[in-house]
Amino acid sequence: MGRERRSAPRVAFGGEVLALLPQRAVICKGINLSTGGMLIRPSSSVTGGAFLRVVFSLPDASGKLQPIEAGTLVVREGGAWALKFVQLSPTALALIARFVEVGLGAAPRRTRWDADAQGHRTIV
Repeated sequence: MGRERRSAPRVAFGGEVLALLPQRAVICKGINLSTGGMLIRPSSSVTGGAFLRVVFSLPDASGKLQPIEAGTLVVREGGAWALKFVQLSPTALALIARFVEVGLGAAPRRTRWDADAQGHRTIV
């Protein structure tokens, strides 16, 4: 069995995700979500490519759905695509972190990105 490569906790996410491919957009079903990325299942068999943008929505603290757009690297394809977030706004990160914390049963906290000199991002 392979070694677990994910470092961020993930929670179930059954929302709709729009994957923006070079020639078209594909509606996908969310499977799980973390601050580091997500797992989605495309509605049709397509090849995603190395980089793609995704758009999905998450509730804010008041329950209102907020759109999130993220740049991702496709780290695994097949029946489902494993995506790693590589372009994500601080606001989007905070919404995802809150969603994950609530999903894990933790009280939400303020979350922000911190980057080191090499540009590696961590949550603080």
